[in-house]
Amino acid sequence: MDTVDSFITSSLMEYESEDAGRHFSFGSSFNPCPRQVMYGSVGNGAKAKLTFYKRYRKSIIGVIRKVVQRTWARQGLLWGDWRCADLKCGVTYQNSRLEGGICIRCGSPAQYSEKIFDDPGFRGRCDAIVFHPGMDGYLIFKLKSRNTNVILRVEEPYPSDVCHASACATLLAREKWLRVIGRVVLWVGTPKPVPYKHWYYPGIGDEVYEDFLQRVQEVSGKMARGEEIKGFCYTAEDVPYNCPYGKNCFGEDFV
Repeated sequence: MDTVDSFITSSLMEYESEDAGRHFSFGSSFNPCPRQVMYGSVGNGAKAKLTFYKRYRKSIIGVIRKVVQRTWARQGLLWGDWRCADLKCGVTYQNSRLEGGICIRCGSPAQYSEKIFDDPGFRGRCDAIVFHPGMDGYLIFKLKSRNTNVILRVEEPYPSDVCHASACATLLAREKWLRVIGRVVLWVGTPKPVPYKHWYYPGIGDEVYEDFLQRVQEVSGKMARGEEIKGFCYTAEDVPYNCPYGKNCFGEDFV
């Protein structure tokens, strides 16, 4: 049994490999910390290393996001791009809501594609663009799965969540002329969907997005001049659990 346990530990739980993806200033790593901006910039050519735990958690988060999206799609509330799941049909729809999330041509379920943005300083996906009938406009959602204890304890969302939602809302309003009425950060519990917690912010949050872009420009200028870029964390204990750059700031001993 010890041999099997050792095998599982070494080949699965502790396995670490390079990911095909790369470090960018993705919405998930949005943060006011200048050093996060710096590492997100200088890492544009380096592959990210992911452990089994991180891949596992990312997969669970992805599944939860798909379930939430599908629930809104069945009610005809989800806006975005679609492709019919029937390969023989394969029709696509852009910038639209589908009644029941169903292909208009053949009646098969349609697969929802998250909107992807590639703007200076920000590359990321929009988790959900949802029509609110009572408010006659769209809410931009940032969806995250959180442990029940975290949801009950935390009173304010992480700045990265608000920044992500604000960036998506601003770009959707500017590029697609979408009637965006607000942004919502929604934390859904795991392993059960309740309790959940949400924070609503009216408007598109363009001031939040512009502030982030200015921060990116300032950091880029300091990097070009060879100036020191200080972060917000003084010790390893200050690093938020969702920050991907703890080892960069505090060495390989950081956990």
